[in-house]
Amino acid sequence: MSWSVVVVLAVLLIVLLQALLWQRRARIRRELLSYGTRVPARVVGPDPSRGDRDSARDLGRLLVVYRTAEGVEKRAQKYPLKRGDAWMAGEPAAVIYDPRRPDDAERLIVGFGRTKKKWYPARQQRAS
Repeated sequence: MSWSVVVVLAVLLIVLLQALLWQRRARIRRELLSYGTRVPARVVGPDPSRGDRDSARDLGRLLVVYRTAEGVEKRAQKYPLKRGDAWMAGEPAAVIYDPRRPDDAERLIVGFGRTKKKWYPARQQRAS
């Protein structure tokens, strides 16, 4: 087997894995929009009392605080981070999570604005 065949097979394997990951994320999003629990959230700005370095690191990040149906306060950060996300900071926010697995980081999406037509994946953050 020549090296070109190995390279082609490796590229095909990578493309197949990416397609499977995309399909899985799309299925999780459909499930969340169908039966997930939707709760209001609020956007939290960077905390200047933490110092210049830590505060500067958080600039541009959209950190939302929400309370689950059980009353537990959690934090989530929208990703991927983009420069154009600054407008979302003043908008109302909502979080949809899986009530059966509220701590599952993959089963969490966040929406901004009054209509919330676009939902973004989010990563849970530890409360500091």
